[in-house]
Amino acid sequence: MQLSVRDLRQARGPVRVQEDVELPRIAAENPQVAALGPVHCDVEAEAVRRVSHVHGRLHADVTYGCSRCLERFVRPLQAVFDESFTDDPAQAGEQHTLAGETIELDPLIEEAVNLRLETYPLCSQDCKGLCPVCGGNRNLRACDCQPQSLDPRLAALQDLLSGEDSK
Repeated sequence: MQLSVRDLRQARGPVRVQEDVELPRIAAENPQVAALGPVHCDVEAEAVRRVSHVHGRLHADVTYGCSRCLERFVRPLQAVFDESFTDDPAQAGEQHTLAGETIELDPLIEEAVNLRLETYPLCSQDCKGLCPVCGGNRNLRACDCQPQSLDPRLAALQDLLSGEDSK
């Protein structure tokens, strides 16, 4: 998504832009994200003197893989977008520096979406996860698996712990 600084400066007031942006790197770089739908950007931009201000809202549907049961589910994502740009070197510390007559928003939109992603998404708060023995999804069916026996190399530690409990 690009905005022309020249067009913003010639406009008399804010310019509203609605556009869908594809961000394929988000699913590729975030293992918990199976897919990301188009990011709908609804932004307003305005240039005042040498500063261009862009703000608005971002919406997308994210397909996550549940951290417990690995099932895929879709959850909406919303983010606020608020950035300023300037070609004035004296204000460069406060805003993004413009390198030309075009404002490239895709990297900043991608950053805003990345910050709103869930790190360990759950399909539901009461997700039962996978059985550690058979690997079955315990949300779909109960299994009769018994916990595996203790590794024989750790038996001595188990004896020590059992001795403390009897004291």
